Amino acid sequence: MGKVALGVISFILIITIPLVIAGFAGTSMLYPEAYISAFEKEGIYDKLPQMLSENGGVAGLFTRDFLKSNIDRTLANALAYIRGESNEPDISIAIDRNQIRSLLLARINEIPQCPAGVTPTSQTAPECFPAGFNRAQFADATLNSAEIPDKIDLLDAQPQLKDAMDKFRSGVGIFWSALYGLAALSALLLLLMIFLTRKSAKSMLRWVGSTLAISGATMVATSFVLTGIVTTALKSQLASSESVMSLVAAVMDVFASNMMLYSAAVLVIGIILVLASMKMKSPETKKKKS
Repeated sequence: MGKVALGVISFILIITIPLVIAGFAGTSMLYPEAYISAFEKEGIYDKLPQMLSENGGVAGLFTRDFLKSNIDRTLANALAYIRGESNEPDISIAIDRNQIRSLLLARINEIPQCPAGVTPTSQTAPECFPAGFNRAQFADATLNSAEIPDKIDLLDAQPQLKDAMDKFRSGVGIFWSALYGLAALSALLLLLMIFLTRKSAKSMLRWVGSTLAISGATMVATSFVLTGIVTTALKSQLASSESVMSLVAAVMDVFASNMMLYSAAVLVIGIILVLASMKMKSPETKKKKS
């Protein structure tokens, strides 16, 4: 009866422990570092300025530093809200008025000086400026009339983003409850296994060690193929570009590397316990020698 109970407990643990490993590895997806690392790896911060300029952006405004600071801050704020650490999400793009002024003044300085006796036909978009015209004042006046805000709130522009974030926030709450529940269940089952084998240290180490080793080995193997499985599945469901799939793969690599780290630790502990049990003498052997 004892071995049957231990077998059932071990079987359940071989299911729950990998889930706990995957869950704790997955928590890295709730923090911006995983995505920032993927963006850096794929050169997103370097590619975006050119992409935005080619699609009607103002050349020089969307610099690498400007985009990186806004992306990183927005990502951090969004994930903090999704994790439940803030009550309201701050999803906005900061506007650097001085940078816009510099770009505008550079464009204004490209406008030629009017020939003698010629005056511009438009006050707002002149084709030339009279000699001695104060172009800096014209740039300031243009900016003041435009009433450029300090930041652009993406939630005002895309209200559906808030609904999506609220759904993620609710899902994360369920995720944490399930993860801690599985972790508690696994701990209780391990304690029960130790209790049932308390009379034999050799048996205790063998049962606990083999259970941990199998669980860890399963997740080590999974971590090697996880990125490939996910990207293949997404390719079959979504018509995404290679660059998007490459970014997804980079994010999944962060997840898989964390999973590898945790599962390898469990595997090593399990192997050590099994090896320790193999070096121990069973109670029957001790009785025969005595």
